[in-house]
Amino acid sequence: TANRDMAAELFENPDPSLSILHVPLESYSAWIDKELESEVTKRMDEFKFVLHGNLRNTRFFTNWMNKQKLAEKFRKMVHLAVDAPTAAHLESAGLPAIQPKQEGKAIDVLEFMLRISREGLSLYPAIEGEQEELPALLGELDLPVVEFTVCREDRVSESDLKTFRNQVDKEEFSHILIHNRGALTRIRTAFPGLNLKKSGLISGSPGVTTRLIEEGLEPLREASGTWISIREILNDLT
Repeated sequence: TANRDMAAELFENPDPSLSILHVPLESYSAWIDKELESEVTKRMDEFKFVLHGNLRNTRFFTNWMNKQKLAEKFRKMVHLAVDAPTAAHLESAGLPAIQPKQEGKAIDVLEFMLRISREGLSLYPAIEGEQEELPALLGELDLPVVEFTVCREDRVSESDLKTFRNQVDKEEFSHILIHNRGALTRIRTAFPGLNLKKSGLISGSPGVTTRLIEEGLEPLREASGTWISIREILNDLT
């Protein structure tokens, strides 16, 4: 159910025999917090790091950057990306990017940043109304960070939802992926007629497994909480 940008690693180098029906029940649009925009533009010379937690936020950020003609200023900063799709997008936007680990997590970006320097202000492109892991980690260490809101979540349109329901109604699934705990709620709400006990359930993380078991659903396989680990499980099933 995840947005394509959020699940970008799932679709990298897939097994050719693997058939995935992707129903993105999460939809987003650009939204700039004007007060934060003013603060960011005034403090451009203070930023040393730009920390990128996912492709979704980064795509909205680079679109804003280009509209404001600020690419040259941001090119002078250190851009750290959690995953490969985000790093590749930054490179395509002309921003040299560092991805500390191949199967990275937020903590890997933070640890790499601290190895370089504890000095300097960090910028984190963020989504409205959601506490994300990387800026939360910086806050725990009392490291200065500006969370710059660049997008917000929208409701999925009725036409898109109707299309997704028609697609799901036509298919018999061998497996259903529950990538996080919220996905279980979204699937049940969007597809009330879908029998989750008829297909093998793939759990995205130990936390998802706990939720599934509480709901009387036993997952067939469990990933470690990253999209790469989920992709590896799906490839193993082919």
